[in-house]
Amino acid sequence: MNKRRIIIIAGGDIEKNGYILSHFSGDEFVIAVNGGLQNALKIGVEPDLIIGDLDSISEEILFDFKESGIPIKSFPPQKNESDLEIAIDEAVGMKPQEIIIVGALGKRIDHSLFNIFLLLKYKDIGIRIIAAGEEVFLCKKSQEMDFPEGTTISLVPLTPTVNGVTLDGFKYPLHDEDLYMNSSRGLSNVLVESPGTIKFRSGEMLVVVINIL
Repeated sequence: MNKRRIIIIAGGDIEKNGYILSHFSGDEFVIAVNGGLQNALKIGVEPDLIIGDLDSISEEILFDFKESGIPIKSFPPQKNESDLEIAIDEAVGMKPQEIIIVGALGKRIDHSLFNIFLLLKYKDIGIRIIAAGEEVFLCKKSQEMDFPEGTTISLVPLTPTVNGVTLDGFKYPLHDEDLYMNSSRGLSNVLVESPGTIKFRSGEMLVVVINIL
């Protein structure tokens, strides 16, 4: 299988709003991860695959989906990977052009952090985590920010130092400067020209986009 886009629905916080629903056009392959099946029902999306240890799904709901013929891949609760990591591996194996994850944030900070750090494992894939009016993704060495003017964007170093950061089109520009993991300097910048650009020489860095209009 080679789908253009795969959307993974995890079991964290999710809202049924226009921004979330705009990513579902009907031609994507949808994977519901464990408790993410409840989130799929909440936003009115039918998954193409259910995956996980299934400990967060009621027997009644699981029975209904089994009867509908939707494939289910179950795993034991005791395992070395989270259900979401297993689901991402499944998605990567389908060789899609794009992977989006919804419901990966909220509820438990440890789950949220590990879900975000998984972006490092799959940094060559370019996975995006989306929430209500927000996006999180790993920054490329040269990244275009094609978001509306006025959008708030934070840059979060994932390595002790991110070297040679240059920002164009931002309220607070940078010119070949370093950002540090133990500093909040990259917090809450604002896009004043679209598209803006981010460039840096070395390190790893998250882009957190909020107030998406």
